[in-house]
Amino acid sequence: MARTIPAVKTPLNATPLNVGIDGQPLYGLTYASEPLGFGWAQLDFGQKIGPHGRYTIERKLGWGTNSSTWLARDTMAQRFVAVKVTTSFATDMDRKNLVWEADALNAVSHLPLSPHCIRVLESHFTLPGKGLSGDNHLCFVTPVYGGDVESLWSAIEALPTPVAKRILLHLLRGIAHVHSRGFVHADIKMSNIFFDTVLSTHDIEKFLATDPPRRHDPENSPWGIMQSAVSQPLPMISSDQAQRANFLLGDLGCAQPSRLRDGSTANYVLYRAPEVWMNGEWDKPADIWAFGCLVRYTTGDWFMGKQLSSLPGAVRYFKNENGYSNFISDKEVVFEDDPFDYCIARVTNRFTDSQELEIGALMKRCLRLVPEDRATAEDLLTDAWFSDVAA
Repeated sequence: MARTIPAVKTPLNATPLNVGIDGQPLYGLTYASEPLGFGWAQLDFGQKIGPHGRYTIERKLGWGTNSSTWLARDTMAQRFVAVKVTTSFATDMDRKNLVWEADALNAVSHLPLSPHCIRVLESHFTLPGKGLSGDNHLCFVTPVYGGDVESLWSAIEALPTPVAKRILLHLLRGIAHVHSRGFVHADIKMSNIFFDTVLSTHDIEKFLATDPPRRHDPENSPWGIMQSAVSQPLPMISSDQAQRANFLLGDLGCAQPSRLRDGSTANYVLYRAPEVWMNGEWDKPADIWAFGCLVRYTTGDWFMGKQLSSLPGAVRYFKNENGYSNFISDKEVVFEDDPFDYCIARVTNRFTDSQELEIGALMKRCLRLVPEDRATAEDLLTDAWFSDVAA
C-alpha cells in the first residue's frame, strides 16, 4: 500500500544553546512525542520486525512511560495486530528478572481465556535497537484494541451511568482473571482499561489509506537528528457503541506474582491502597482498593482512620499519633476524618437514593482499611449494583 511520508524539514534547535563542563554541546530539547534517544524504540513505517519479519509496521498508536504501541500487519495470519515495544530500560529490567510482564501475559493468555483481559497472540520477541546505544527492545504482540477509557471519557465528556457500570463490571472480570492466574495487576486506572475495536480488517485498510502515518518535525539532540512518529490512534467509538462495547483490563507492565511482597510501590498514586502508602505488605487486595476508587469515577475524598498509624512508615505521613489530622500532604493524596458514609454521599450525588445505597455498599466492600477485610474480585462480581448490566 502506498504511503505518504513528509519530507525532512530543517531541524529544530539545530544550534547548541551552550557547552557543558565536559565540552559537549547542550541542546534545548523540545520533543513533540516520546524523547527518542532516551530508550524508546525508533521504528520506520513499513519496517518488518519479529520472527522472519512477520510484522510490518503501519503507524504508531501511542506511547507511555515504558513503551510505545504500533499498529502492524501480520503477514502470516493476514490480519492487523498491535505491537507493544518496551523501552531499553524496561527491557533491561525484564532481563534482570525485576519485572514480570512477560510472565503475567503468558499466564493470562492460556486457556480458558477471558474476553475482559489483555492477551498475547504470539510469544514475545526482542527487537534490536538503533543508534549508538544498540539497546534492545522487548516486544509483545496483542490483538488490536480500539482505545482506552481515559480517552473515551475525554471524547464523550461524561460517561452515562449504564456505560460506567458496564466498564466497571468488565474491569472486575478482568481483575478476577488476573488474580486467578496468580498475579496482581498493580496499575489499575482508566488508561489501562481498553475496549475492543469495532473496525474490521477492511475498515482499517480504508482508514490507513485516508489517514496515512506521519512524523513530527525533525528535532536535534545529542544523538543526532530525531523524528518521532505521530501517535495516531484508531477512531474513537461513539457513546452508543460504548454501551455495547467489550471492555478489558490491559497493560500488565506493573504486574507482580501474588505473595511476592517485594516492597515496591503499587498502583496509580490516587488509587493507591493504604498498606502500600505505609510500606506494609500488599497483594491482590491492593487491586480491589484501586477498583473501589475507580467506582467513584473521580478522585477526591478518601476516608482512612486510626488503623493507618499502626502501619510501618506511618510516622512519615502524620505529625501526630491520632491517625486523623495533620496529614503531611506531600504525596499528592488527601486523607480525611469524615465518616465513610458521609464521604460516599458526597461523591454519589448523581444517583438516585436507591443507587446511592447500592454504590455505597459496593465501595464499602472495596475500601476497607484492613486488606483481608476487602471483598475479592470474584465476590464483587455478584454485587447488587451490577444486576442490571447486560453482558
